[in-house]
Amino acid sequence: MMERFRPRRRAVTWNPFREMEEMERMMEESFSRPMMRRRFPEEEYVWTPSIEMYEKEDKYIIRMEIPGVKPEQVEISISGDTLTVKGERTPPEDIANKDYQFCEVCYGSFVRSITLPEPIDADRIEANFENGLLDLRVPKAEEIKPKQIKIQSRQSQQESQAREPLAGKESIAEAGRGVSEKEQENKTSIPYEA
Repeated sequence: MMERFRPRRRAVTWNPFREMEEMERMMEESFSRPMMRRRFPEEEYVWTPSIEMYEKEDKYIIRMEIPGVKPEQVEISISGDTLTVKGERTPPEDIANKDYQFCEVCYGSFVRSITLPEPIDADRIEANFENGLLDLRVPKAEEIKPKQIKIQSRQSQQESQAREPLAGKESIAEAGRGVSEKEQENKTSIPYEA
């Protein structure tokens, strides 16, 4: 009797971490987006603007998306190593509630706090606002900036000492002859002897 051909199935390895990551992604999506229901702009809804932060050699750059927010409605403060941005986006006044079919834009107040990993110079923070993007330039404190240290060998130290003028007591011409600064002041010209 002939046996029917059965293709072999490849064994699929189960990765619990991949499933946990997928579950985490789905949870974030479900809680971060507003529900698709009929909602009015004046309803209180806590919203969180998106932030990106990256590091340069001497500063941190923080960008926050806050379209529809006026610069005078934003407050930036620093306390220790925590930078806080507060603000409010107000709903447009020219649209009545009865005109809305649904509203996905969040209005109301927001607060974002960022813990900075290193000490900063709070007096030199710069904030710019353009096209709904808040751009913060946060300089690092002087003591943590990377410093270049030049390595010197004995030969390079001797060469640099030879290039420097003597300690002010004698000029180079008189150094070989042993004439001090006082003696030089008393004599108007000193003939050079070979």
